[in-house]
Amino acid sequence: MFRIFALAAAATILSSGVSAQHRVLAIGDKTLSIVAADGKTTEWEMPWGGIHDIHVLPGGHILTVKNFRTVVEIDPATKQAVWSYDSSKSNGNAGKPVEI
Repeated sequence: MFRIFALAAAATILSSGVSAQHRVLAIGDKTLSIVAADGKTTEWEMPWGGIHDIHVLPGGHILTVKNFRTVVEIDPATKQAVWSYDSSKSNGNAGKPVEI
């Protein structure tokens, strides 16, 4: 099971000397990463732009934002988007400034 932290919070916890008890899903340096509970081992990673929200869904897929307009569900096994929603092209938003 994951506990989700912003990268800065995870870095603070890991550098504090407190032993981690959960894997951490983080974004940093334009990479989505899963860091092992030991705080040292990267279990999984893939390139991704900067984001402000990220979630692990019950089935293990990752739900996040791409380019501030599109919500994307990523299958970690294939590193592919299995679902996406572009808010700038949906519900009559074409041509309007939209941000998620």
